[in-house]
Amino acid sequence: MDSPIFNNHFWSILKRIDELDEMVSLECFLSEFATEDFNCEMVYDVLQFLANYNFQVQIEEIQGEKFLLPNKRNERIQFDLSFSDWIALQAHFPLMKEYERFDFHKSLQKKFAEVSARYPGYGINTDEIDPDLMFNFKESLPDIHQKYVAHIEESFKTGALLLLHIDNKVFEVYPHKLIMLEGELTIIGEETIDRCLISYTMDEITKIKLNSINDYIPNYTRFEVDEFIMAIRAVSGREERLVLKIDQDQPVNLNPAYQFMGHPYMTANAEGDFIWAASVEVSSELYDWLMSMGSKVEILDPVGIRSEFEKYQEIKLKDLAQKKLKKAG
Repeated sequence: MDSPIFNNHFWSILKRIDELDEMVSLECFLSEFATEDFNCEMVYDVLQFLANYNFQVQIEEIQGEKFLLPNKRNERIQFDLSFSDWIALQAHFPLMKEYERFDFHKSLQKKFAEVSARYPGYGINTDEIDPDLMFNFKESLPDIHQKYVAHIEESFKTGALLLLHIDNKVFEVYPHKLIMLEGELTIIGEETIDRCLISYTMDEITKIKLNSINDYIPNYTRFEVDEFIMAIRAVSGREERLVLKIDQDQPVNLNPAYQFMGHPYMTANAEGDFIWAASVEVSSELYDWLMSMGSKVEILDPVGIRSEFEKYQEIKLKDLAQKKLKKAG
């Protein structure tokens, strides 16, 4: 740990200098930090460190007062990853916990969270959820629907096409998503003949078979599929923009099964907490997901969802308590 970035004061100064977009007096710059143990010598040390990377920040004296002049190049480092690269990188996340006491780790953690929110379907879920608070959605489905879900999820894994029997007709479908839509578990896919996007609820399907022969090339991108879902929600009027505050020190699962999170976005507030937002469809399954994260999250908006969730949670916890009492008795 010879690098100066392991010093949290050093890192705080470096990060703030990197964010500079206009000239600022050295006195004002130092006053931005909460404690008084930040001084000019620390700033000079950081500038010398940055110079080693050819990141030049000048100090200019104007009428007896020293000013910091931001780096004019303002370069951004682009980090291009394939899907497998991203999965491999995520597999290293647990190894990074060794550095979580350092501020530079928090900066990287925030950046990874932003990328994860931008690609919600590509996340590795390593969370452990309290089984007493985890509603097993699949087990609540009718037996026939559980079989449908098993076939659909198998097709996601193997790439097989699906043969859907609906109204005495058979449609060959390339599946994209299996989500709750307008209160029903719904498959989103594209018909291989008409090459158009479709949505069918489990109740509309009478039979599903896997077609292992698959040389079909999808006609729609992930973005186009997401926009198709958003358009259906817009018509139904069931969509809400959910905003959560997430404890930065606690891992959470932002990719719950069968929930579609439209246009996810992640940022951070002044206290370092993550602020996450996405367009969601309100349902009991959504509330169960929120319950599973417990105190790790707080609903900021909309107020209506927060109020309804509090009522739902109170009823659910009472029900769980009664079940535990019966089990103990």
